[in-house]
Amino acid sequence: MAKLVSSNQQLATGVMYPRGVYSRVVTCSYSLGAGGGNFWSYTERCSQNLWLLGIDVCFSLKPGGAFTAISFDIWTGFNEPGAFGNMLTWRNLLPNYFRGQLTPWLVDSENWQMHRDVNIRLEGIGRRFGWTAIGSNTEPGYFAASFQISEG
Repeated sequence: MAKLVSSNQQLATGVMYPRGVYSRVVTCSYSLGAGGGNFWSYTERCSQNLWLLGIDVCFSLKPGGAFTAISFDIWTGFNEPGAFGNMLTWRNLLPNYFRGQLTPWLVDSENWQMHRDVNIRLEGIGRRFGWTAIGSNTEPGYFAASFQISEG
């Protein structure tokens, strides 16, 4: 637990929003078809108040010199999206900027993974996590995102 060192300093985040001791991981994944397209997936509804501690992203294509170009974004929102375009209205959790412009993350490898410690406090009604991807892959593959959360 954080301490208040002097009366002039603000309370540390840990004092204002104490975290639960336990965390869990929720994952959403999708099997990518050969030929590319728009892909998306999302988790079940999580609690109203939570800490998002970390995000893991994994992408894998069938080996064999396949052409790979996948662009993706990681999102959080409240409603069940129902379609690829609806998910684009959610909050982007891992914004990626190129020359001052918000752009999706780009993967051009057959096997790729990424981990980010984010430590974000999210409040409101029950929340979902998910991803969108646009691919031009020539071989079938797999895309998954896992979210480590601490609820309460």
